[in-house]
Amino acid sequence: MSVSGCVTLITFGVNAIANISNKVNPKYLGLSLSLFIAVLNVSVAKDATFLTWVLAPLNALMLYSMAFGLNSSLLTTRTDTHGVLPDEQQISTSIENIGLLPRLAAFFGVRPW
Repeated sequence: MSVSGCVTLITFGVNAIANISNKVNPKYLGLSLSLFIAVLNVSVAKDATFLTWVLAPLNALMLYSMAFGLNSSLLTTRTDTHGVLPDEQQISTSIENIGLLPRLAAFFGVRPW
C-alpha cells in the first residue's frame, strides 16, 4: 500500500470510529492504527528483513504524523502571512473564500484529534 493510501486510511478510519464512539481517544487510536498498518505492510512484504521490522515503528510514527497533519490542516487555516509568497497567499485566500476545506471537513465528519 502506498504512503498516501495508508494516511488516508488512518485519517478516515480514526474519524469514522471517533464519530461512532465518544469513548475512544482519537490520538491513541490513530497511533495504534498507524502501528497496525505499518506492521501489516511489513508482514505482507515478500523480502522483509530484520531491518524492515525494526523500521516499522518509525514508519508508523511517520504515518501518524502525516495523518495528524492532514486532519489538523482540514480544520485550521493559515493566518500568519510572514514569509509567504504573494502567489501562495493568493491561492490560500481563494481556497478559504471558496470554503473548500471546511466543506470537506464537514462532509467527512472531521473532528480535532
